[in-house]
Amino acid sequence: MTYNLKMKYNVNMKKSLKFIILSIILLLQSCSHPVGSAMWHKKAPSADITNYYKEMCLGFGYKTETPELIQCIQTEIGNGMDRADAQVSQMIKSLQNIDRPRNKVKTNCTTWGDDITCTSTY
Repeated sequence: MTYNLKMKYNVNMKKSLKFIILSIILLLQSCSHPVGSAMWHKKAPSADITNYYKEMCLGFGYKTETPELIQCIQTEIGNGMDRADAQVSQMIKSLQNIDRPRNKVKTNCTTWGDDITCTSTY
């Protein structure tokens, strides 16, 4: 009986921890939107996004008012959005893995005089 109570307590603690972490992340996301984040891409004015990536492309050596600069800006905006989406997906995956059971190691040790031999299995 004690084991079942302990197991239920662990599951509830993990769910509570997951909720707390998610709440903190959402709170921090609502306070500010770091440049390049998924929320920044969604909430920032398109002029700000374009100017940010324009400066980046100019830093790469592209010349102003050229088709290559425009192509660079479009490419970097797409890459930035992909990176931001990947970060959000990774965060969600990490939160989902909190509840997953971990592999347990079973170790058997035998003694013979002063020698101890141990073997572990997963």
